Amino acid sequence: MARASGRTALVTGAARGIGAAIAERLMSEGAKVALADVLDEEGAALVERLGERASYHPVEGPGG
Repeated sequence: MARASGRTALVTGAARGIGAAIAERLMSEGAKVALADVLDEEGAALVERLGERASYHPVEGPGG
């Protein structure tokens, strides 16, 4: 059984870079992952690639 099985994680800044890598690692450990970012297209694409245990939640950027 994976270490994070049955858990849900929230990753902010998750659309690319370190945030995306963290989300991918958590998923590989069995977690469901909620991704949040201001980069809607990149966030949605990552969720599509990660599958049904991932969800994307857009946030407003500075001044938004």
